[in-house]
Amino acid sequence: IKDIVKLVLHELGERLNKQLELTLTATDEAVSFLAQAGFDVVTHATNHCYDKLDTGILDTLGFWRENYPGMTVLGIHDSQEDAQTLRVVEKNGIRIAMLNYTYSNLKKQSDGSYQVKVDVSKHDYHFGTYNVKVVVKLKDGSKAVVASKSYNFAPKNFMRYGKVSTKNKKTIWMYNPAISSDIYADVWSKASNGKDKVTYKVADKGTALKFTINMKKISKTGKVYVLFKQKTGQKYVDVKKVSFTATANDISKHGWFTEKASNGKTYRFYYSKGKKVTDLTKVLNIKKKKMYIEVNRKCNTVTVYEDSSKKTPVIAFACSVGNPGTPTPTGTFHTLEKYRWRTLMGPSYGQYSTRIVGGVLFHSVAGRNMTPYNLSAYSYNKLGSAASHGCVRLCVRDAKWIYDHCAIGTTVHIFDSDFNGPLGKPKTIKIKAGQNWDPTDPAVKKK
Repeated sequence: IKDIVKLVLHELGERLNKQLELTLTATDEAVSFLAQAGFDVVTHATNHCYDKLDTGILDTLGFWRENYPGMTVLGIHDSQEDAQTLRVVEKNGIRIAMLNYTYSNLKKQSDGSYQVKVDVSKHDYHFGTYNVKVVVKLKDGSKAVVASKSYNFAPKNFMRYGKVSTKNKKTIWMYNPAISSDIYADVWSKASNGKDKVTYKVADKGTALKFTINMKKISKTGKVYVLFKQKTGQKYVDVKKVSFTATANDISKHGWFTEKASNGKTYRFYYSKGKKVTDLTKVLNIKKKKMYIEVNRKCNTVTVYEDSSKKTPVIAFACSVGNPGTPTPTGTFHTLEKYRWRTLMGPSYGQYSTRIVGGVLFHSVAGRNMTPYNLSAYSYNKLGSAASHGCVRLCVRDAKWIYDHCAIGTTVHIFDSDFNGPLGKPKTIKIKAGQNWDPTDPAVKKK
C-alpha cells in the first residue's frame, strides 16, 4: 500500500534525551565488563537500539572506538558505507561472516522525519481516518505519547483481492470506485492470449464494486488480467486494468473434498493441482499410529484408512492373498508383532513382516535368503492375484509402509467384495525373468 502516514519526529530528539529516561541503557562501566571478560564481538541491533535516537547510537559507537578499538561492533553504524562493510573473522582457517539485524516499522527520511506503513488489511480495509501515535515506555513502566498524526485513507479505485476458496472462487473488490453503474470485468490469463477471457457483471455495493471469478475458467497459470469497463449506450469504456497471479492450485481442484464412490459410500479425498492424492502420508503427517486396514481377497487389494470411521482412505496397495487351497482367513483382527525379517515356509524369508493373526502376516514377496537379492521373478509377478499360503504378500515398499506407519494394535478387516476400494487398485510392477530384486526395495543399489 503506497499511502504512508508520515510522523514528524526530528524535533523530538532533545525532548526525549533530556526529559525521558529509557529503560534499556547501560553505563560505560557496565559495558566495559564485556570487553574485560574477553568478549570481542558485540551485537546492538535490537528493537530497542533506537530508544535514544541518533545520539544513543553515535555515543555507543564512540565509546567502543575510543576505549576498545579492537571490539567488533555489529548492528549499529554511522554511515551507509560502514553498514555495508561485512565483518569477517578467521579462526583455525575458517572464515566466519557476522551479521546483526533488527526490525522496525519506522523508516527515517532524508529530512529527519519518519514514516510508518499502515497495513490496512489488518484493519479490514477500513476507509476513513487512521490515528497513529508514537508511544515510548519510560523507566517506571509508564508510557508517554510523544507524537501523533491522523491520516484519511480513501484512495480512488482501491483494489482488494480475496483468497481462492476450495471451490476455486476468487472475489475482487474495488473500493471507493470512480464509477458506479453498468460495470463489467473481463478476466483472462496472459499465457492464453485472451482465449480464456470471461466477462463478469460487477455488482455495485455502494462503497465498493464486487464480483467473483470462477478460477476454473482460467486455462493458464501466471499473470491474470482484470479489465474493468463501463457500458455507455452500446459501447464499453475501459476504466481500470489490474492483474494478479494464479497458481496451479488456484485454477484446479485443490484441498479436501467429500465424494461418493461407486459403492454408494462417501469418503474424504485430498486434491492437489486438480489431481486426487492417493498417498496421504505427508498430507496427514502420519508417523506411526493405530489405523484401520481392509484386505479385499476378491480384488487382492489392501486399503489403509486413517481410523475406524473409514472416512479418509490414506493409501492402497495391490497384494497377493492366499490361494484357494490355502486361503487367507476372513474376519477382523488386530496386529500383534513386527519383524524386520521373518522366516516363512520352505524356508523362505519375508521383509518388513507384520503379524495379523496366527501364522498370517503382511510381508514382502518371500525370497530364498535374508538379502535384497533373493526373489523369484515368477513369484513377484503374481502380485495382484492370489498366490500365497495364507499371508498377504506385498512389494517391499508397501510392506515397509505398514511396518513403519501402522502401530501394533492396528485393526485389519479381511473380506470379499467386488468393490476394490475408494482409491482403487494400484498397478503392479513386473520384473524381467532372472531379476532377483524388488525395484521398490530401498536397500537395493540402483544401477
